[in-house]
Amino acid sequence: MNKVIINSNAKVNIGLKVLKDREDGYHDIVTV
Repeated sequence: MNKVIINSNAKVNIGLKVLKDREDGYHDIVTV
């Protein structure tokens, strides 16, 4: 059996809070 290791860039959010709508259609958020 061959071993393959691939590194990837990722961010794990433990907490995600969606705040108010912005004028540009996106939302403000807070992450931990």
